[in-house]
Amino acid sequence: MKGIFVSIPKIFGGFGLTLFLNVLWGILVYKLITTSSIIFFDIDLWKAEEWIIIIPIFTLGLLVLKLLIIDNRLILITKDKVIFISWIFPILFKIRRKSYYDSYILLEESDRYGNLYETIYLTKDRKIVDRISSFYYINFFDLVDSFELKKASISKLSLWKKLIISVFGITIKY
Repeated sequence: MKGIFVSIPKIFGGFGLTLFLNVLWGILVYKLITTSSIIFFDIDLWKAEEWIIIIPIFTLGLLVLKLLIIDNRLILITKDKVIFISWIFPILFKIRRKSYYDSYILLEESDRYGNLYETIYLTKDRKIVDRISSFYYINFFDLVDSFELKKASISKLSLWKKLIISVFGITIKY
């Protein structure tokens, strides 16, 4: 392997979509704060009407922000290291040696329109620890080839396990 492989985000794919959703969420929160009758710094903790509006908006916003910070990362792969850097908060980064990972799982995922995306799950001690998807990166196959790991023998991950991994980031055994 020569040089450094750098991930290239899909502007008209997953990266652009999550960026758009975060901007839309920011506008929604701004409008909510400036035009609503709710005074956010003087909220009565026992009034359910105010919390019915606030909690779903902030929960959705945190979920979309999580997608932008965790799933959409700048990935640098060198000869012996893998570096994950958040686009939004560069202070949130992770550096791992390639030898940290034991193997990888390559799976196809689909959206509700039938588009297929390949995803690589990087494993350590038979636990899934990192995920890279072709939904977010143009040069996904170059990134996969640069890992030089053995492929784990697994037939299929259930939809629930994929959801747990992608949304909550929980490491599960396969």
